Amino acid sequence: MAHAAQDPGSTGHTGHLSHPAELLPLREQLGLGDTPYIAENGSVVGLPPAWQHAHLERDSSATEGVAMRNLGLDIAFIRKRISIWRERLGLAFTTLGEMTLEETMAVTGLEADEARLARMRLGSETW
Repeated sequence: MAHAAQDPGSTGHTGHLSHPAELLPLREQLGLGDTPYIAENGSVVGLPPAWQHAHLERDSSATEGVAMRNLGLDIAFIRKRISIWRERLGLAFTTLGEMTLEETMAVTGLEADEARLARMRLGSETW
């Protein structure tokens, strides 16, 4: 199985981007394993080998040969900014990455495995 996206509790970048976790099973079920994809509201793009530039996008650490590109901000930066906004603006809300697995399941209606994958983010945060 492919490397998962960053764990909700993580605050650092993993060195390379991995697949948006919840897309792996869906892409395979739909027979789209060899097609490029956009995830997380457009912040992440995945390019399979046939769609990569020979010199610019090849990544030996890429899962299943898919080169991931974060077009926006890193999840660690986003989570830090959310924390600052809460403090400065006196806001009270919970992001998907902060919810427990059980809370995520209750709010989304997803099964445990699907909810666990949905909480893993690369370049966006849901609240």
